Amino acid sequence: MKRPRQPRAPGELERKFESQISALRSSAKAFDDGEHWEAERMSSAIQTLCHTHGQSIGLLNQLGKDGQGFLDSSVEWDPFNKHAHSTLISIVASPDGPGWLAELDGRPMWFVDFAQWWTSPVLSDGFDKGNSMSRRDLVGIMRNQDGGGHVDPMIDAAYAEMRTSVNWTDNSTNKQTTKDAEYHVIRQIGHELLKSLLPEYRKKTAFSKDATLVRGINFREQGRPEPLDRGPDYTLTPPTIVCGCKSGKLFKACHGKGATPPRIMPEQEARTFVAPPDAAFARLGLRFGPN
Repeated sequence: MKRPRQPRAPGELERKFESQISALRSSAKAFDDGEHWEAERMSSAIQTLCHTHGQSIGLLNQLGKDGQGFLDSSVEWDPFNKHAHSTLISIVASPDGPGWLAELDGRPMWFVDFAQWWTSPVLSDGFDKGNSMSRRDLVGIMRNQDGGGHVDPMIDAAYAEMRTSVNWTDNSTNKQTTKDAEYHVIRQIGHELLKSLLPEYRKKTAFSKDATLVRGINFREQGRPEPLDRGPDYTLTPPTIVCGCKSGKLFKACHGKGATPPRIMPEQEARTFVAPPDAAFARLGLRFGPN
């Protein structure tokens, strides 16, 4: 029997929004403290805020907040990239070994509209296999199938494949040295969302000065067109220009309040690779794919 429904009381949606933001911030902090499984709970908060389909309407849509600009920290998407990869996370190789890294504020960002942010691909198993996932896809699968709000006996096949295929193996031990890529992608998505909705929100990831950061893993066939450069980071917006989030405020009074361009430590500049060749990974003692 279908149970009757009624409108919510005034102010209730705003209170629900605040509670979901608080849940997302709390899980993000726990993730940064080492509890990486908190990405599953983050997926639930992100889904509640963002996902609209049929009779299910996301809180951002209900409150009219999905009309603003959203910050995108992904490396430019290249559909011809032959290797499995995510555009939202990096590999950091340190004396303790390599691992995935959600750089948070350490990456350049651009304002895009909500539909582009939510549905553009950010995870791929490579050009030859042809599967890709957007933020919406990844959040939805983790929320509905992989621990965020439910654990299914069957899981999306492409998601299961990409969890393995994006990883890297240590040449010296023949052991897989990176894991839980999907958790780190969710962490970066959560950061983008918090930073978009809370203009003064700031958070950077600290890592060893001896580490090598690998961002934008791209192996493409010769002759393929190069992806387009999206221009300067949002923090370089002139202070007296209207903020790209569409709030109507000047940048200096909105997302530009206290903002500084993303920077890594100067001593790491020479050890940061973008779209590195195989030789760069060989130097790190890594090879692509599972063992």
